[in-house]
Parts: sequence; C-alpha cells; structure tokens
Amino acid sequence: MKKGIVCLVTMVCLPYLYGMENDIIIPIILTEEQQRIMTMEDQAILAKIAKGDQDESVRSIAVGKLDDQTVLAEIALDDQNNSISLRQMAVEKLHDQVLLLKVAQNNGDEWIRLLAAKKINNQTIIAELAKNGSDQIRNSAVFSLTDKELLIEFALNDPNTNVRLHAIRVLKDKKLLMEFIKNTENSILLRESAVWTLLWNQEDQPLLVELAKSDMEGRIRRMVVNKLDNQELLAELMKNDKDGNVRNVAEQRLKELRETPEEKAARLEAMMNEICD
Repeated sequence: MKKGIVCLVTMVCLPYLYGMENDIIIPIILTEEQQRIMTMEDQAILAKIAKGDQDESVRSIAVGKLDDQTVLAEIALDDQNNSISLRQMAVEKLHDQVLLLKVAQNNGDEWIRLLAAKKINNQTIIAELAKNGSDQIRNSAVFSLTDKELLIEFALNDPNTNVRLHAIRVLKDKKLLMEFIKNTENSILLRESAVWTLLWNQEDQPLLVELAKSDMEGRIRRMVVNKLDNQELLAELMKNDKDGNVRNVAEQRLKELRETPEEKAARLEAMMNEICD
C-alpha cells in the first residue's frame, strides 16, 4: 500500500478499498488475496491469517473480520510482531472487560494501554486500574469511577497531583466538596479544584456566601465572589475584605449585577472588541 494512505475497511466496496491521502478519498485496488479475505467468515482461518501472514495489510483485513475476543487480545498484546496500528485495531474490537484489563496492564505501548483502559466500564476493574496502573492510566480510570469512597481516597492520598485533581473533579457531592475545601491541610491547588468543581456543577449561593465570608485564602474568596448574587455581602466585601484583589472582584461583580441590559450589552461588546484586537 502506498505510504501515507490509511485503509478504511468499513468503506469497502469490492474490488476497491477506499483510503485517504491529503484529505482526498481515493480507491485502492485490492489484491486477489485481500478480496478473498474480505469475503471470509471462518474465525479460525481469519485468526491464523491475522496472527501469521507476512503481509500486514492482509493481517489488518483479517483483524477487521475477527470477533474472537481471545485472539484479538493476543494480537493487541503482541508488540513484537504487530505494528501499533494493528494492535490498536484489535483493541477497538475488544469488549471483554477482563481481556481489556489484561491489555491495559501488560501491553508494551502506553497508548495501547490507555486505549484499552478507556474501553473498560466495569467498576471493579476500573478501581483495579485506578489503584495499580501507571499515572496516565490512573488518570483515565479515575474519570470513570463512581465509588465515592474510592474517589475521596484518591483525592486525599494519591501521590500524583493530577490523579488527585481528577478525582476531585469527578466528585459532585457538594457536602464532600465543601469538606474538602474547608480542610486547610489540603493544598491550595486541590482546594481551588474543589471550588471550581462546586461552581461548575452547582452554584449554591448559601455555600458561596459561607466561603466568601470565612475562607482564609484570598484566592478561594476571589473565586466564589465572582459568582455571588448577594449584593449586600458584595458591598461589604468591596469595602472590608483584607485582600485587595477580593475587594476589586467584589466591586466588579456588584457593577455587573446592577447594570442595565443596555450597559451589559455594551460591556460584552467592548470585551469582544478587545479580544478581536
């Protein structure tokens, strides 16, 4: 096959296989052997071709016809004889959760491991990956976790900061998020992430008021003040907050809440003009 052409097996209309080069779809004439495999249904024969044929383009067609999960996992794991594209094709056809875990844990290529991990939806297996995978695999696994206790454990104790941040972002329980924010033993970076998660998922005004009044970190207060609707509290913070940045944000937020529709439209237009310039 010509270098730079990607086979798209799903677009086959025998005797042509369609590929793409420089964003232009072009037909690729199949060999007799490739055409023969395209019409094959026998899984045992397809498995033998997929694992042993000398021509990778032939093997890729056989892999595209395979449904046998064990054989697909063997191909995905064989990084000595199969290119990354062939292994990726095998992983994309895998749905057996145990075999996907095996690939995610044992493949020699990080990209293939990550691809397999993202296809896992069994919570027990996801938890296993989140606990024992590489940093990148654990980052991916945490996003799919639903177990709150495990998420809290990762958010508080994982040695990798990104994993902890991702665990916080998955948590949507506002009580848990508030507990995390209030625990000043947590780093400011993690507490800020919890605040962003709280603001993104639910702008609970009573909680924002509580944080604006009581949090010791000016950076946290500044984040929540920007979402406050309580004009009386904003006026108080504008005058009395010990952090000058918080006072400025409170003043700006108060102006936004008090502006007329015409003033708001003019402000937004000015912002857009500034961005365009």
